[in-house]
Amino acid sequence: MQVSRRVLILLGLYLFGLHALVLVLVVKTNFLMLAGKTLGWIPPEEWVTDDITKHLLVSARRDHSATGTTVVLMGDSMIEQLDAHLIAPNAVNLGISGNTVRNLLWQLPIFRSIEQTPAIVLEIGTNDLKYRPVTAIQQDYTDLLRQLPTAPHIIVIGVLPVNEDMPAPRQRPYLRNIKIRMLNAQLEQICRARMNCHFLDVWPSMTSERDGGLRKIFAASDGWHLSPAGREALAFLIRTELSRLDR
Repeated sequence: MQVSRRVLILLGLYLFGLHALVLVLVVKTNFLMLAGKTLGWIPPEEWVTDDITKHLLVSARRDHSATGTTVVLMGDSMIEQLDAHLIAPNAVNLGISGNTVRNLLWQLPIFRSIEQTPAIVLEIGTNDLKYRPVTAIQQDYTDLLRQLPTAPHIIVIGVLPVNEDMPAPRQRPYLRNIKIRMLNAQLEQICRARMNCHFLDVWPSMTSERDGGLRKIFAASDGWHLSPAGREALAFLIRTELSRLDR
């Protein structure tokens, strides 16, 4: 059966358009990246974001200028947003927004100040809930504490609560206080098993008696991060714990 010239032309145009569409998807969009992540061929974005790289460079510069008597703050955005001078006069803030426990494990060799510091303050784990279950985070955290030097003191701050009535927790199902409590129970157990590790439970001071979530006065507009009052409250709790350990 002979195919008409018109049909051949239409078929050719269709194939040309299909290939052009595929080319646009590959070159002009993040199609391959999304497909790779879906199929498990590419690591999750927690490892490769531009923001984390940018903040890591800032933290590396701070680490380079730190002295041997520096209190080192490490973790995610909850730490990064703190004023280090509210913690101790010589504190250095190495917090990185978006950081996970696995990220921090990878970053540890960059930071030399942790080898000489009298105290490491660690707050991390919220972002991990996006990528893996509590049991996996527990193992990663165990590995992290094993990799940290035997500083005189390591303060592990429990993952902070969220205000579930506000935008960020509503849009992110992994941000649930019941899940965060489960994670904190494991972090406390891991910390208590390590020499010189002290678990700082900030929930009694920062949660609402009504619903057990982050108090509104301490919550930023997203209900996840801290307001200025929340940052001051967290800094006070850390400062108090450091003073107690120095006695």
